[in-house]
Amino acid sequence: MELVRFDDGENSVIVEIVDSDPRGSLEARITATSEFAHGRLDEVFLLNEDLDEWATVLDALSAGRPAAWMEEGRGPQLRIVPVEFNGPAGPRAAAEITVKDAVGSLTSVTLPVSLPHDWIEDHRGRLERARTLLRRPSR
Repeated sequence: MELVRFDDGENSVIVEIVDSDPRGSLEARITATSEFAHGRLDEVFLLNEDLDEWATVLDALSAGRPAAWMEEGRGPQLRIVPVEFNGPAGPRAAAEITVKDAVGSLTSVTLPVSLPHDWIEDHRGRLERARTLLRRPSR
C-alpha cells in the first residue's frame, strides 16, 4: 500500500509500504520520479513514532506550513513546502517535495508536484491504513 502519494503525472514522490515486520515496523520504499531524475530508496523502516510524526506533518501542511518528516537522521528525509503556481486554468496548489538520502548517498532531489484539492484527507486515510498494518499480528 502507498502511505504517501504525491503524483501529478509528471513528477511523483511515493512512499510504498512493502512489508510489515513482526518486530513492530513497516518496511517501505521511497521513489522520486520526474522526466529528469529517478531515484529509489529501499529498506526504509517506519516505526509507530514515524507514523505519529507523519500525522503531525499532515497537520502542518493542512495549515499551509512547510514540514519535514524523519529528520532525526536514521534514514531518508522528506521536506514538503506548500506552494501555489499559476497554470493555464489559474492558480493551483502544489508542493515542492525534497527527498534526501541523509544516511547513504547523501543525495537529494526536489520535485514540484501539483496537488488535488482533497490530498490531505486522502493522506490521512492512507495513514490510518498504515497504522492498521503496524498493529496486525505477524504471519
